Amino acid sequence: MIETNFAPARRLTQEELASQLKVISDSEVVSVLLNSVGGLFAIVNEQRQVLSLNDKFIKMLGITDPYEFFGLRPGEVLHCIHSDEMPGGCGTSKSCSTCGAVLAMLSSLKTDQAAEETCALTMKAEQGCNELYLRIRSQPIRIEGYRLLFLFIQDITVDQQRAVLEKTFYHDINNLLNGLYGASNLLLRGKSIEKYSQVIHNLSERLIKEVEVQKMLSKHTAEASLQKTDVATDNLLAEIRSFYSHHPAAEKTHLEIVTSEQNVHVYSDVSLVMRVLCNMITNALEASTDNEVVKVWMLKVADRVIFHVHNNQVIPKNVQLRLFEKNFSTKTDEGRGLGTYSMKLIGEKLLGGKVRFISADPEGTTFTFSLPVMD
Repeated sequence: MIETNFAPARRLTQEELASQLKVISDSEVVSVLLNSVGGLFAIVNEQRQVLSLNDKFIKMLGITDPYEFFGLRPGEVLHCIHSDEMPGGCGTSKSCSTCGAVLAMLSSLKTDQAAEETCALTMKAEQGCNELYLRIRSQPIRIEGYRLLFLFIQDITVDQQRAVLEKTFYHDINNLLNGLYGASNLLLRGKSIEKYSQVIHNLSERLIKEVEVQKMLSKHTAEASLQKTDVATDNLLAEIRSFYSHHPAAEKTHLEIVTSEQNVHVYSDVSLVMRVLCNMITNALEASTDNEVVKVWMLKVADRVIFHVHNNQVIPKNVQLRLFEKNFSTKTDEGRGLGTYSMKLIGEKLLGGKVRFISADPEGTTFTFSLPVMD
């Protein structure tokens, strides 16, 4: 038996597949659908193996020989990055437990009813990876004794990316505006004019940078105009402490910023470094319950400086598997958890760092962001 971490791995033999193909080739219903469905359309069997695709699907994939996909599963046809992680292929890896396409097919097979799900998929390509967001409707049907699934697939990648980027932008802008509002209130009350004038100036600079980064993200490119300078980690931690001293997200939780004995220097864009760190901290604060502690500290390890952000909550396993995907968000309705993709893109592709996390019970969740130190 082939090992699987989620959906059944068993497949039919080529002879069995050929028998099913003959049945659907003779079906007038199938012929009409293949020629009339405007979107992407596929027919799979109970083992989730592809028997037929419509011309639009074939054209999208750039397939010249229709038999290239015969007997494969949808994730294998689309070159999903998780489709070859297990010997059983598409549907059998741990990541597949969150795949909308697999969930829709399994639901239809279990209930014998139509099922609709959305699917965020990273597709291998010659130049890196492409990200797709699909709406998939699985419709069970019986033809000549065979139980099959009609898959009606709508590519909503552009709409979804626009929506996620827009929500991410508002999420991050709201962080800065909350900081500006808090600092300006303290300024109006006569609190340390010099101190809070500087805070407002710094936040205004970051606000301008956020708009520049948003323009870059909306073009789906990792190119941006970086303004690299010598950045001292002591100054970064001090700015974070100042920013969250009047931030609403820190009102009901305790933010502990540990002063480091080492003042390390990195050559980077301070605005973007702050964006990554503030996303980590704000997400940790929002995930925490009242009076919990969110801890921030820094360590120098070999030639890198590593920032840590820890909270007591544990991220669900199914969320962990897809946390950094562009089209995946932990709490889309509330606008939270949307910074994870942008922190990965900015922290790694733009700044050359590494963004990681560990989340387990009872330790909680720790996000890390590491950067190379200056020589």
